[in-house]
Amino acid sequence: MRTIAIVVGLSLGTSMTAFASDDRGAPMGPTETETLRGNVLVWQDATFYVEGRDDAATLHVASLAGARKDSPGVVIPMHVVATTHDFVEVEAAASGDCAGGKLETSDDLAKLHLFVKRAALAPVLVQPYARTFENGTKIALRPGIALIPAAAEGKFIAAVTGGTVTLELPATSVGHAYSPDKSHAPIAVSEHEYEIAPKTSLMLGDMPVALAGQRAIGTEPHGTSTLLSFRSRCTSLDLLAPAKAVHPFDDDDDASLAMGGSGGVLALREHDYIPAGTPLATPGGHPIAAAAKPIYLSAPPHGKTACVDRHVHVDGDALAPTDGDDRIRVCAPASRVVHERWRSSGSANGATGR
Repeated sequence: MRTIAIVVGLSLGTSMTAFASDDRGAPMGPTETETLRGNVLVWQDATFYVEGRDDAATLHVASLAGARKDSPGVVIPMHVVATTHDFVEVEAAASGDCAGGKLETSDDLAKLHLFVKRAALAPVLVQPYARTFENGTKIALRPGIALIPAAAEGKFIAAVTGGTVTLELPATSVGHAYSPDKSHAPIAVSEHEYEIAPKTSLMLGDMPVALAGQRAIGTEPHGTSTLLSFRSRCTSLDLLAPAKAVHPFDDDDDASLAMGGSGGVLALREHDYIPAGTPLATPGGHPIAAAAKPIYLSAPPHGKTACVDRHVHVDGDALAPTDGDDRIRVCAPASRVVHERWRSSGSANGATGR
C-alpha cells in the first residue's frame, strides 16, 4: 500500500514549518529531449529572455526567500508556445490553473511571449491523485500541482493551498508539462464556514495535520469527532477533528461596497498613441506581444520605431526581484503611431474622439 505523510501544516495565510534541507532533493528541469506540451510551471525567480538566445535582453519578475527546494509552489503557470533544445517559449496560462502566481504586466499589452531555460521549469503532478482512508478522511489533487522531490525514493512534496504534503507517486505521475484539467468544478462555496480551535490536531488517516487559519466549508458528525471539508480549485481534503474544537464562523465584519469608476477624475492622455491590435516587437525586431488597447506615448516617435517600457511582475505576495530588472521594452513601427487631434472623455477607456 502506498503511504502518505503530512509534513507541513496546511495553513492559509500563515507561515509554514520549514523543512530541513536534507529532507528534499534539488528539483531538476526537463532534459533536452523531453517533450513539452500544454502548460508548465516556471520558478518565480527564473530568468526570462525576450528572445530565445543567451545574449538576449533579460528580466526577473520575482525572487525566492531561499533555495528552490525550500520554496514549493512558488511558481508561475505558463503555456508552452514552442521549444528548442535549450529554450522554452511561454505565455501566461489561462486563469484558474492549479499552482503559483500569475505573470502580469500593464493592461495595454496582450499575448506577451517570453523565453526561459529548461532548468527554470519545476516538476509537476501530471495525473490526478486521490486516496481515501478507513476513517473516512480523503485527499485528492488535480494535475498542475507543483512538486519537489523528497529524499526518500519515489516520494514527492506537493504544494497545496498554504502548505505541503508528502506523497509516494509513480514515475508516470510526475513530469514537467501537463494538460490543464478542464473538468474540475469551480471552487466550492458554502453558506456557512467553520473554524477550528487553535493548536487542534486534525487527522488524515492516522496521521496528525497541523492546520491554522483556514476554515472548513462543510462538516459531518463522526462519533466524537467531526469530518471537516476543505476545498480549493485543485485540492480536496476531508479531515477529522474533535467535535468540541469545531465552531461555526461568525463574520460580523460589515464590508463596504467598492464604488466603481475613478471619482470622476480623468487621467490625462498624450496625443500620440499606438493603436490597439498593433503587433509589438523587441528593439531588435523579434515579435513579443500586441497592443491590447491604445498605448499612449509621452512624446512623438523619433526614428523608425516607437518604444515603451513596461513592468512585468507576479501577482500576490511574491518577493520583488533583487536586481530591479523587471522591465521589458516593446516597440511598434513609427508609421503605426496615430496623432490624436482632440480627445473626448472616452479616452480614459481607450476610445478616441474624431
